[in-house]
Amino acid sequence: MREWLGWMMVAAVLACGDESSGDTGGFTSQTTGAPMTTGGTTGAPGTTGTPTTGEEPGTGSGGATTSTTGGTTIGSTGDATTGSTGDATSSSTGGGTSTGGTSTGAAPICGDGSVDAGEDCDDSGESKACNADCTTAACGDGKLNAAAGEACDDSGESKDCNADCTAAACGDAKLNMSAGEACDGMAPANASCDACAVECNAGRDDCNADLVDGCEIDLNVDAKNCGMCGKACANNQPCKAGKCVDVGDVFNQYDSEGRKVYIYKTTKCADLNQHTMFCPNKGLAWWKAKSQADAQKLIDVAFGLDQHHTWIQVFGAATNSNASTVDGFNVVVDGAGCVDSSPDGWTAFRKWACSFCEPNNNQNQSCCWDKDHAYDWFVCEG
Repeated sequence: MREWLGWMMVAAVLACGDESSGDTGGFTSQTTGAPMTTGGTTGAPGTTGTPTTGEEPGTGSGGATTSTTGGTTIGSTGDATTGSTGDATSSSTGGGTSTGGTSTGAAPICGDGSVDAGEDCDDSGESKACNADCTTAACGDGKLNAAAGEACDDSGESKDCNADCTAAACGDAKLNMSAGEACDGMAPANASCDACAVECNAGRDDCNADLVDGCEIDLNVDAKNCGMCGKACANNQPCKAGKCVDVGDVFNQYDSEGRKVYIYKTTKCADLNQHTMFCPNKGLAWWKAKSQADAQKLIDVAFGLDQHHTWIQVFGAATNSNASTVDGFNVVVDGAGCVDSSPDGWTAFRKWACSFCEPNNNQNQSCCWDKDHAYDWFVCEG
């Protein structure tokens, strides 16, 4: 009887093991199940076998435990022949956790060279067209931009800043009432800008009564306003140090390089030692070349006066006959290389053949070796 009962119990255990959900042979099977659900599902009560050490009841090697993650059913690994008929517990974990919401990038940075939202411009720093804070540069915006040529920017005219973003200063020809100016002419127009009667610096005057150009006349050299407004020099006399200069018997005069050039006749073979002050005594200076064109013009004009081999005599100039230069400027003459150079003091030159003379080698006479000359030329400027 006992033997028969033992066989019956063995058969029952084997039948129970066949019903277990699991894998034989110890491999894992995967099936794609229904969408994942959160929480566990507990099967129908059954006979709870004895748990293996370290296992929860119903989850021993004999139980058929399944877990579904994201809708995938994962079978248990291990033999499914243990004689326990514990609850078949399935556990599924619902949809995975994700961090929702809209992803946001880094905050805009002014000065990175990229125009972002809220920026008018971005030139990687201050530029002529863009302020350092990435706003469009404009005089009057209250933002100093040196790259745009601003010396200041006070959002308009102020005591220290003109409306055009230049520094306020009396004499800058920019009226700035915030700075207390009642007028402002061109420098050096005003000694002060606090009264509209222009106060001129010494030697200058407001001869046209126009505040815009301030003290426009230099009384020291203006032949129409020599020494004072309205005083004109007669007979085309020059104005020197505020006085009309009597140029005497000037033979010819012309304009060159911003000054008057005066040509005078000398006496026959004049003693040059007696005439070093000829020009200064007339309130003039001895002619000196200002450019190549200036030097050439004197040679051509002097020759055109009489078409003769008359010498041009000046004090303080220098010539080089071999290089054919006057005061270092090349000139075109008929006889370059003939005869002598003059490094300083009296110097003689002309267009005619043998075009250079050193007066010191010719008794310091204005005619050099041409003793039949009735006159030669002294040349002044002023």
